[in-house]
Amino acid sequence: MARINRTSALFQQFGFLCDVITPDGRYFEELPLDYVPFGDCVTISLEYGAGHDAIDPFDVGAGRDWEADTSHDDRYLHPVIRRRRDGEVVATCRLPEDICNDWVDDKLYREPLRAFLGEWL
Repeated sequence: MARINRTSALFQQFGFLCDVITPDGRYFEELPLDYVPFGDCVTISLEYGAGHDAIDPFDVGAGRDWEADTSHDDRYLHPVIRRRRDGEVVATCRLPEDICNDWVDDKLYREPLRAFLGEWL
């Protein structure tokens, strides 16, 4: 989580670069997400949700039609952690967005991440 909070590369190259953790504990920073060279690993990236560019973040009026559409729940930048087995994504964890890009809260970020990685570790 400390790395997610301090990385500029994953922030600037959202959805393109990722960090990789292998089962033996090696940690690789800033690899292209589409070209991860390990069959079994966990990738960590920062990404926007689908359709994030279709919503005006300054349109804060109540009762807008798009507010009822839950497909935009992760529209802003947020950590995405994926487990890969034999090169295929087998599980995905999307941590909630944070308006300050500060993913440190135990209950919101660390506990769900521990639970997600617990099966893998």
